Parts: sequence; C-alpha cells; structure tokens
Amino acid sequence: MPPQLRQVAAAVASRVFFHLEEPTQALRLALQAGPEHFDVMERSPYEERLVSAALDAYYAERRRGDDAGAGGDQKGEVEGELPAVPVEQLRSMVYRILDNCCETGKWDLALSIALESREPDRLKQVLESSCKVGGKVGEDAARWIRYTLKASNDVVSDKSFRLRVWQVVADCLEKLEGQQYHLVLVYQLLNKPDKVAGVLKTLLEDSPAGATSVGDSQLLGLQICFDLMDSGDQAFAKKVAKAMFPGAAEEEEEAAAAAAAEAAAAPGGAAAAAAAAPPPLAAAFPGSSASASAAPARPAPQFPPDPLPPRRAAGARGASRRRGWG
Repeated sequence: MPPQLRQVAAAVASRVFFHLEEPTQALRLALQAGPEHFDVMERSPYEERLVSAALDAYYAERRRGDDAGAGGDQKGEVEGELPAVPVEQLRSMVYRILDNCCETGKWDLALSIALESREPDRLKQVLESSCKVGGKVGEDAARWIRYTLKASNDVVSDKSFRLRVWQVVADCLEKLEGQQYHLVLVYQLLNKPDKVAGVLKTLLEDSPAGATSVGDSQLLGLQICFDLMDSGDQAFAKKVAKAMFPGAAEEEEEAAAAAAAEAAAAPGGAAAAAAAAPPPLAAAFPGSSASASAAPARPAPQFPPDPLPPRRAAGARGASRRRGWG
C-alpha cells in the first residue's frame, strides 16, 4: 500500500476508534497519519481529546523515566497507563504544541507543559522566547519568570527537577536588568552565597561619580540585606557576609572569641560570656539581633505577590485538557 494511502487509512481508522471511545488506539493511528491528517492546533473535540491523551501519556513517560533513573519501582504501574505509541512521536507532538504556544504568545500554557513534562531545556527556550518578543526584551518577561518561579514552588514536587528549574530561572534573571531582588531569592534557594555576595557588592558599589547621597542601587542592596536577615536563615547570611567581607568576618570572629574568653575568665563564668558575646553578623548586615538566631534553619523565602497565579499543570490532565491550542 502506498504511504499516502496508508496515512489516509490510519486517519480514517483513528476517527472510527475515537467515536468508539478508544482514545489510545485513536491516538496511535492519528500519529501514524501524520500532521497532514492530524493537526494538533485544531479546536475540534477530536483533536482536543487526542492532544489531551498524548500530553498525559508523555507526562507519564517522563515521570517513569525519572523514577527509573532514580531507582524507583513504578515502572509496571505507569506502563499500564501508557498507550502503545512510540515516545519519539509523542515528543515530536509535544514540541509542536510548545512551538505553537510560543508563536501565538500563550506563555502560561507553554510553561505549564514544559514544567509538567520535566523538560528543563524546553523550559529555558520558552522563557528566553518570552524575554525576547519582536527582537527585544518584552515587558512581561520578568512576570513570566516570576510565574515559573512560583509554579516551581507550588506545583513541582520532584526536588531534583525543582533545582534545575531554579537554575534555569537564575540564568534568565541574570540577563534582565532590575531583577536583582528576585535573583538573590533564587540564589538563596540554590544555596549559592557567593552569587548573592556578588550581586550585593555590585549594588552597594554602584554609585555615580560625584554623588553625595545614597543611590537607588545602594538602597536596593541594603533592602536585600535587611530581607536576607529577616528570612531567618542565619547560616546562609553568615556565608554571604564572609564572601562579602572575608577580612571583617575573621576579625569579628576573633573579637567574639576574645570577648567570650575574657568574660569566661571574669566572675560569672559562662553566663557572663553568653551575655558578652555580640550577635552574629552585626557588622556585615544591619538589622540583625540575637533573637534572630533562634529562627528555624533555611525557611523558604517569601515571594512578593504576582498578579498572575500559576496554573497547576500537574495532576489529572489539568493543563493538558485546557482548550485553545491554535
């Protein structure tokens, strides 16, 4: 049978199985029919139902691959849910949907699919495309990056993939101006005090020639220092202080040790030493207090409210059932 006739037969058989409520077979035959007979951008019930089934199958396949790589034992359960469709055909179909979403400006849908399918490379491409609309940085670029950052905390449950998402977000924020605040938050999530120290140094040292007052960049740097101390992560803040002022941090530690030793030798012993010990990081960051050291270790940073809440792509066909592919 000629290839074209075979594709036509597969397209007809796919619609027959669709009306028989057999989406697995319908999807398999539709992908065999090719894009000429199965347009994933159409908005009819047939295309939408099969696109939904294809996305769910690809999500399950990606999760199964990650679980197998991590030594998980969910292979049998997931394989029973997957249609008998080659993974390469599913991947090609999902990539076509992502490309169409980027071309039509449906960034929220593209980001949801990239997050749910655990595709960090495609996620980075979508974010970079949203940052450059018409050959220049788009006005909504920062908003979509914050959207991804919030969704990664609210939706993504896999820790290793979440770290990769945060790294992608950090790479994109580094290319944008005026996003130092969110960049520091991401570096804190990634536990990179050296990167945070570099951002703070750049802000605090940014002063116009001949300026007699504190500039906006310096004010932002001081505000980030205050927020970093208020986050309660004293261990991370101490690492940042050491990276910013290595000499001062050593001198402070030596002075604190000398004061503690002197107080221990004085009448009163250990109680006097505890009272004489200065609060950590008092010289490096303003706003520190002795009571702050009792805060729980490494709490999640609080992100400022965003006008666009992230759509939950995980679960039972949440983002994949959304209409409007074209």
